[in-house]
This record gives sequence, structure tokens and C-alpha cells, in this order.
Amino acid sequence: MPDFAEVGGDRTQSKVRIGVEKSLLNRRDRARFLIVHPGLDNSFHRSRACRIAEEFLELGLGFDSCELARIPRGRFDLCLLFGLSEILTEGETEDARRGIESARQISDSVLSVTAKCVHGTGFQAHLHALRDLGIDGILDLGFAGQQEHIIRQAGLEYEFVFDGLTQRQLRESKRDDDQADRPIPWAHVGRQTPARVGLTARLVNHVSGQGFAYLPSPDIVSAPLGPLQMERILRRTQCYLWSGDDADPYLESERFWSSWQAGCLPIKIVRDDATLPDGFPFRSRIVKEEEVVERLCRLDFRAESAAFRSEYRGHPSLGDGLGRFLADRGWLDDPAERPRPLENRAYGKCA
Repeated sequence: MPDFAEVGGDRTQSKVRIGVEKSLLNRRDRARFLIVHPGLDNSFHRSRACRIAEEFLELGLGFDSCELARIPRGRFDLCLLFGLSEILTEGETEDARRGIESARQISDSVLSVTAKCVHGTGFQAHLHALRDLGIDGILDLGFAGQQEHIIRQAGLEYEFVFDGLTQRQLRESKRDDDQADRPIPWAHVGRQTPARVGLTARLVNHVSGQGFAYLPSPDIVSAPLGPLQMERILRRTQCYLWSGDDADPYLESERFWSSWQAGCLPIKIVRDDATLPDGFPFRSRIVKEEEVVERLCRLDFRAESAAFRSEYRGHPSLGDGLGRFLADRGWLDDPAERPRPLENRAYGKCA
């Protein structure tokens, strides 16, 4: 069976290989799950799929996985597809279409796992493309449930799961990172736009010229920073900054757990006229563009880092959200009756 690439940086040597023993997969007294990833070793979609796989093991659930081009035989209760938004944006290939059709034929339910803002550019077209491909719905991994009626009106199911910390992350000891170990005061990453270029100039001129900026032009094909490269940079960085393309203050959860993993501070930059809904998580990590320079100049890294990590631990874990979703669909027993966490005995423990 195909396996997930290593996830983590120099200090996080956690490998999750996909697949469990045949005897477990063939048991029909349990629901069967299929995790389908794009097949790119160094992609955020693969990392996100790996997080879900870890939590399936923690919940005591067996699963199979494959690349989209290598859908296995068998029968599954649920298939989770990762990376469809990019595949559809870039123009689906015939191989991808065949893979999606194969997944539909062997699965009772097929959900596209996404972390996109419903008000983002092209999202409506994405919904209609999913419907046309026969996808049953969306599993929305994020920090706040979105306007599900927009998705349901497109004829798709909608499920929200809070993208919290994994059990492995929660078990990790608290880091006490010293600023001296982080020579990069800020890292600004995103597609090049005039606003981002202007912000980077202000950071260089008014905060520190020792920062890191990666703003590739959308008109030029360039190698993206994968999760491993990003983690190596963030482990040397104090603040990880990014801004969205749209006015809606959507929180990209993968940037938050990437920051947690690397021990740095996330800062989501929003437009000056942005309005944050009541109950929005991590409000202290959301900064208006006009306030960014001042915020970084008076940064207390140790204090803010401790507050961020404490708040993150206080939110539901990823396993909590997945467990509720699976239990609501009848695929997982009540918490008191759930099996013990599995070791992936075919390939080593997921920890």
C-alpha cells in the first residue's frame, strides 16, 4: 500500500504509513474508511490527510488509503478525498476524473475535505464542479462553521469539524522556545499582490530587515514551499504572517497548527475594515493591516507564545470533532464503548 511521507521537520520524526493489517480491514463488523490523497510527497494536502489518519488510529478505527490514481478494490462506508479544490482549479485530468468515479463506485459516501472560505474567489464554481462529479458533500476542517446553506443549496451535504490539535500534539511536552533560537523576527508568505509587497516593505523598513518573505508571482510557475520546508523556516521564526485574498476574515487552520508544530506565533492579517464575528477563535492572533508594524515592534514573544498555546489546548481536539462526526453517522460507538487506540502494526506505531 502507498504510504504518507514523513511529516514534520528536523525535530519531529513522525511517520504515518497508511494501511492496517488485512485482518482488520476485512472485518465487516466495523465501518470501513478510505483516505485518498493527491499523491504528492511534499504537499499540505498530504500533511492534512496524515493528521486525519493519525486521529483515526487514536479513535481505534481501521482504514485504507491510496493516491487518487490508485483507488483499490473493496467496499467502503466513507471515502475522504483531499486536494480536490486544487485539482479542479488547475483543470481536472482524465486520470483524476477516473479516480473520483472509482471512489464513488466503491464508497457509500464520498466527501471532499476542504479548508476554503465559502466567500472566496471561485468557491461557487468549485461547489458546482463537486456536484457534477457526484461528490456527496464537504467535510469542512476549520475553526468556525461556515454558511452551510450556501453549500446545501448547491445540492451538497455539509459537515464541519473543528481543526484542533491532534492527540500526538497534545501529548508533546510544552516548548519553552527562546527568542535567541529564532533569528528570523517575521516570515511573510503568500502569493504576490501589491498589498503584500507593500506590507513586506513596511516590515523591512519599520520592524526588521532580517525577516523572511516568500511572495511568488501568480504569473510565474515557481516551486511552492512544502510543509517540510515551511517547518524548517518557522522553527527559526518568531512570527508567521499571512493575509487572505478576500475581505472575509477566514482563519486558515493549517497555518495555526503549522505554527504550533514549529513553536512560532501565527498572525493573520485582515483588512482594516474587516469585522470579526462574535465567538471567533484566536482573536488575539488576528491583526488589522494598519496595526501590524506596531504589534510586531512591541511583541513579547514568550508571553504571547504561552497565551497562544494555552488557548489552542483549550479548544476541542481534532479527534473530538472527528469522533462526533463519525458517531453522528453511526460509524463510531459512544465514547465509553470506543476501542482502544490502534497501533498500525503493519507499519509501526503512529506516535
